[in-house]
Amino acid sequence: MDDAGRLFNTAYLFAPDGSLIGVQNKLHATSMEVDWMSCGSELKILPLAFANVAMPVCMDYTYWETTRVATRRGADILLGFSAEAKANDFYLAMRGIETRVQESPAYGTSAFCVTKLFGLDFCGPSAIVAPIGVCGDSTFLAKAQTHDREEVIVAELDLARLREFRAAHPHDFNLALYEKYLPSAYSTCRAGVAQDRKRKIA
Repeated sequence: MDDAGRLFNTAYLFAPDGSLIGVQNKLHATSMEVDWMSCGSELKILPLAFANVAMPVCMDYTYWETTRVATRRGADILLGFSAEAKANDFYLAMRGIETRVQESPAYGTSAFCVTKLFGLDFCGPSAIVAPIGVCGDSTFLAKAQTHDREEVIVAELDLARLREFRAAHPHDFNLALYEKYLPSAYSTCRAGVAQDRKRKIA
């Protein structure tokens, strides 16, 4: 909660010695949260000794724009945290970080909360993922064996290989197309927000 009394869903990143490296407020509220939780307005890139990391929270990975912004700003590793009652449903899991790293190449960790809370059974399975082609023909470098029990999973991340992959597969952006359509699209969205007050656009 901030000084104005607004409540956020916030991720914290700590160093091995317990010191706080950085925080990230969730940027996109779910339909269950929109009436009582505030959304963050800044996606942070946190420099570590070996890589840059970003840590969008839960619903943030549903939208490709979040990870595109993170990787364009230099993130090598995307740390994902989520509490999802149906995370073991494959189609729901694939709307998240597993798909996002294909569109915006980075390594990703997907850590799911496993507990019973608010009448919901939050589950996994958690995973460590990479763009297909970086470490073979699978996106999964490690994956929990169960969806309803706590597990520890590990994987080695070859950052040099990731950067080689990015250099060999650069994004081709059509800026003229975006300049033509995006301003009016955002204007339309803002008009809708003004009517239903459900979402906040900075």
